[in-house]
Amino acid sequence: NHTLTRLLVLVKVAKVLILTNSQFKNILFSVLRFSDIIYTRLLNTSFVKCVCPLQINIKQNQLNIRVLLLGSNFISCLCKSCGGAAKIISTVSMRRKGEKYNESLHKVQQLSIKANHSFFYNCHSELSGGALAIELSFHAKYTKVNITLFVDNCSFYNSTSGKYGGAVFITNANLIFMKHCKFFNNTTGNADEKSAQHDGAALYIKQCMLSSIE
Repeated sequence: NHTLTRLLVLVKVAKVLILTNSQFKNILFSVLRFSDIIYTRLLNTSFVKCVCPLQINIKQNQLNIRVLLLGSNFISCLCKSCGGAAKIISTVSMRRKGEKYNESLHKVQQLSIKANHSFFYNCHSELSGGALAIELSFHAKYTKVNITLFVDNCSFYNSTSGKYGGAVFITNANLIFMKHCKFFNNTTGNADEKSAQHDGAALYIKQCMLSSIE
């Protein structure tokens, strides 16, 4: 039960993160950044005017990773790369063109991401996913990684990205379930570009095996 203002919270070695009824305000650097974590749960946690509030880097030696965003708010947050509010990216390299793929390089067996009753407002990224970006380099087609994304009763308002997915950007997931979500006034493209509009003003999904949006 904490309120943090103008502080940098950078965690690299934690395996488990559980935050409940916490609030982060006006933090101008990365707030929560992890590279080895296997369980993350944010419950009723708010980020207001923060830069890169949540970043999770998934490595090839991790097993059964869970990320839960429950009843949390991301307001006026931004990131110079992808995911203005939250981003989950993998550091596992895909095969190069012409090379034989080696599944043994990938030890991640299951990745489960769930966002429920969370609110994303006025977030921005200079690349893709104004509010939420899930950018995984291992492809479900080539690996045995079970990647499942659940987004339920979440709201995405007034978020923008420079390229793809004004609110949400997702690549390389097995299953995507989005239910009862609201998207309003999300846009893509930088104002100073001649061609201002890119793909997926609200939602951009690429190279995913199955998606269900209701």
